[in-house]
Parts: sequence; structure tokens; C-alpha cells
Amino acid sequence: MAGPAMLLLVVLAFTGYRMMHKPHEPPRDFTDLELSLPGEDGSCYALGTTLVANGLFGQTPRTWKSTGENEWQLTVERLIQAYNGPAREFSTWTFEKHGKAVELTKVESSEGRPQEPRAALDELLRAPNAYHSTPVDRCKDPGTTGYHFKRK
Repeated sequence: MAGPAMLLLVVLAFTGYRMMHKPHEPPRDFTDLELSLPGEDGSCYALGTTLVANGLFGQTPRTWKSTGENEWQLTVERLIQAYNGPAREFSTWTFEKHGKAVELTKVESSEGRPQEPRAALDELLRAPNAYHSTPVDRCKDPGTTGYHFKRK
């Protein structure tokens, strides 16, 4: 009798733990939205596609943090070899959901990294453009444009 009761207790404890903790990364319906700048046309690439193209779902240390109902921050850190020894390089991007897009609204970075959303987005979009990553559905039609979008 102690076995089933113990199993039930473990299941209830795990369920309670999962319900009380916030997710550690944004939901898929957030990362599937088109990446953009506030008030601009979209980039033609989903946030998730852009991050994958940049290798940010690989071994790169990254931390997601929810900062609002429709807002997430992503911090990416790298240890680079500098002249005076190892140095920390980081970028923190704030993404806000607006309609059918995720807008890059704020950037905080170490020296030598893009400091403004436009410059950071320019850098983020180099990889999906170079790899001709799959665009969002809106951009599959001929003649559709997007921020720095390059057709195959």
C-alpha cells in the first residue's frame, strides 16, 4: 500500500513544482513569429530560424528570461581569447511580441558588439540570409519584401 501512495506523492510533488515555476524559454508560438524592428517591415525570418542560423541553439551559453507577458530577454555569452587573456563577450536582446511579429526593442552588449537594435538585427540576419534559411509564409510569395531579406 505504501508503494502506490508514495508514487502518487511523487507525481503530485512534480506536478506542483512544474506549475509553480516559470518556463525557462519562450514558447514555440513566440519563437515562430517573424523577427522585426519596432515600426518596420518584418525580416522574413522567424526568431527561432534566426537563432538556429546563428548557432545559438548549439553549445553557446544562453539564458532566456521572461520580463513581461509578451516580452523575453536572451543573453548570449562567449569567452574569447584576448591579448590580456580570456575576456567575456555578451549580448542581451529584448524581444517583444506585437501582433504577428517579435520586435527587437532593446540591446545591451559588451564593448565591440552592436549596441542598437538596428545594428544587432543587421548582424543577426547575416546568417539566415547567407544560408538561405526558410522564410516565414508571408515571404514565400514572389515580390514580397522584408528587412534585408535576400531571395535565393
